[in-house]
Amino acid sequence: MVRCGGEVISISMPLAKLKNIKLLVKAHSSINVETDRMASLLILRNLISNAIKYSHHNSKIEIEYTEDKGYAITKVRDFGIGIAPDKLQKILIKGDESILGTNNEYGAGLGLRMVIKYVTGIGGTINAESVEKEGSTFTVSIPLKLKSAN
Repeated sequence: MVRCGGEVISISMPLAKLKNIKLLVKAHSSINVETDRMASLLILRNLISNAIKYSHHNSKIEIEYTEDKGYAITKVRDFGIGIAPDKLQKILIKGDESILGTNNEYGAGLGLRMVIKYVTGIGGTINAESVEKEGSTFTVSIPLKLKSAN
C-alpha cells in the first residue's frame, strides 16, 4: 500500500487544495506489501477522499504507514466533523450510512463499502475512532503477503 501512497496523494492534492487542506504523510520505513495493487489504490484513495470530504477548510489530514507483526498498517486521520458513535458502528458494519461533508458533499457510502469488502477479502481489518466535532481516524491493517488459495 505504501508504494501506491505517493500516487494517491498526488491524485488527492487538487481536491485537498480546494479546501486548503494539508496532506501530511508519515512513514516509519519502506514497507513492501505483496497484494492487489488496484485494491490498495482504491482503499487508500477512498479513505483520503472521505477525510477531505469531512474536513474543515484550512485543516490537515495525517496519513501514517507502519508495519507490525506481518501487517502493513495505514492510518488516515482527519480533524473534521467526526462521527457520532451510533453512526460509526453502522458505517463499519454495513458501510452504508451517509453523512454530508463540510461543503455539503454527498456520499452514498458505496466507496467505504468497497473498502470494507476489499480489506476483509485480503485478510485485513478496518477500524475507526471518531469524536464529533474533532475528527476521525480510520485504520486499515493488511497482510504483507497474500495467502495462497489451496
